[in-house]
Amino acid sequence: MLLILSEQNDEVTNRIIEWLDFYKKEWARVNYEDDVRLSYFSLTANGIEFELLVNHETTLHSKEIDRFWYRRGEINFDLKIGEDAHYDAGIREWLFRENTTIVDCIYHHLDSLKSINKPSDNDINKLIVLVEAQKVGFKIPDSWVVDRKEKLPYRPSYISKGLSFTGFRASDGQFYSAGTISGEGGQDEFSYSLFQEEIKKWVEVRTFHLDGENHSVSIFSQNNQQTKLDFRNYDRERPNRVIPFTLPHEIECKLNELMKVLSLDSGSIDLIVDQNGDYYFLEVNPIGQFLQVSNPGGYYLEEKIAKKLMA
Repeated sequence: MLLILSEQNDEVTNRIIEWLDFYKKEWARVNYEDDVRLSYFSLTANGIEFELLVNHETTLHSKEIDRFWYRRGEINFDLKIGEDAHYDAGIREWLFRENTTIVDCIYHHLDSLKSINKPSDNDINKLIVLVEAQKVGFKIPDSWVVDRKEKLPYRPSYISKGLSFTGFRASDGQFYSAGTISGEGGQDEFSYSLFQEEIKKWVEVRTFHLDGENHSVSIFSQNNQQTKLDFRNYDRERPNRVIPFTLPHEIECKLNELMKVLSLDSGSIDLIVDQNGDYYFLEVNPIGQFLQVSNPGGYYLEEKIAKKLMA
């Protein structure tokens, strides 16, 4: 049986499950939002065994699971704190760490199965990725981490990004990911932030990497004020033109080498091609969306992933 760890409203998971059903593959899904209890756990001469009770009705035994797909989210165990208990924050933190130790061991076992992605992919470090991208031969935008604008070397404009993640969706539904500031304007002091020199792009490339294969589309986002910094600031009224794109062999090889170095078998990769035709690596998101590659590119990635999970 294939175990899927995901989130309740993840459309990618839903689509791949449709293909799993089409091919009659047995699967079980655990969402981040689910109530998960540990019914049994042992380490004996027979190895590790555990049993999970999901939402008080579904029982999953480790012996039944032979494949694993980590899409996103995590397993959340009940902390076993009664409503009338007056535990302080320190005890709650200790109980959380105790539960995390169990969950990490379960993840360790699941990672040893045939799988795509793993929970630790969530902890990928954006700065380390940029370092490794340079090592395999990629150009990257000049980058600085500063807390005062006066520490930045002068450039006509910079792009500011989060250090730990690519962005967030606010309560108004708007996605916030990157901003640009000029060399003269902007706030003088701030928390430690990543700044990159703005590269004047010809086109943006989104690549979905799956087990050594790269599937790419070009996104013509540069002529739209809303999307020119980041195509994820979608313009629903004037969508960007997206067409299949073939990467040069040299770039494909660098991507494959980088993914091996990072121990990633799957991920969404952002590149830009500047006005001189040079390729710049921006980032990789192991659990990123890929529907904007699959659909416009005609790659049928949902079926390909389903087949990989069954192989």
